[in-house]
Amino acid sequence: MSKLTNLLNNSESKFLYPQQKITKNIITSLDSTLHLPSLNGVSLEIYGDKSSGKTSLLYGLISEIQSQNQNCILINSDFSFDKEYAEYKGINLDTLMLLNVNNALTILVLLDKFPNYFIFIDSIAGIEMNKIDIDMLFTIKNQQNQTLIYTNQIRMNRSKVTSYGKKLLKYYTDIRIKLDNKGEITIIKNKFDKEIK
Repeated sequence: MSKLTNLLNNSESKFLYPQQKITKNIITSLDSTLHLPSLNGVSLEIYGDKSSGKTSLLYGLISEIQSQNQNCILINSDFSFDKEYAEYKGINLDTLMLLNVNNALTILVLLDKFPNYFIFIDSIAGIEMNKIDIDMLFTIKNQQNQTLIYTNQIRMNRSKVTSYGKKLLKYYTDIRIKLDNKGEITIIKNKFDKEIK
């Protein structure tokens, strides 16, 4: 059993784990831990400090999912997509559907047209979304059996650390992974684990 699999079994466990190794094994570890045949239909949040490796992990996941002949859409809401780095992480740019858009309505319309896709958003904090938009995002995701994987930012709000979307995104998301600048990864939420809800 890998360190990451152990990590998924305990939301309070923390390990120093090289990001390059995580991107190669995280999907297998998730499937094994959650007892799922695949990540189809799952929502996963990767959030943390600035420059903590969120996009790096996201790119690694895209590469691995593409290697399984799955269709992937990347919503580049921050308009910061790095083509060379994406190729370095193993992303096939010829098959990746890249959308440079940060308008919530446009994104919802587009997602409604692509059932059974793996949807990646980098980052959800770059999209101006209200409660209704977030409700609709996850409603469409569930209706279309889409997998939603997104990065999020940590913010300081009156000396309190928060993330974009606050309680609503936390409620909807199945699995939440927190990264920090020390390379430490914490599984905050795993909806599929009976002991972690």
